[in-house]
Amino acid sequence: MYVSAKEFCEETGFPSRTLIRYLREGKIDSHRAGRRYVIDREQAIERLRALAHEKTFAPVDRRNHKSRYSKKKDSSHIFDGVDDYQERISLLKKTASSRI
Repeated sequence: MYVSAKEFCEETGFPSRTLIRYLREGKIDSHRAGRRYVIDREQAIERLRALAHEKTFAPVDRRNHKSRYSKKKDSSHIFDGVDDYQERISLLKKTASSRI
């Protein structure tokens, strides 16, 4: 049975933004009727189950995972040959003031 994306989300409780994203990406088959997406309810449910299974059991290699937040500049070279704590503080202040 064909339903609109909005009706599907109301009936199943599936998040509408996620469903629309899946429809745009082609993960779920749909047809456009004007501005609305029309989908086959049973086919969409089966596809969502398959997608959930893929996400749950997909192998993840965390050793090579690069986060967008992990791009910190390495400042260890600043302290090469510096053992004194006060010298390190003064070097940090100099490099910080030169970046501004």
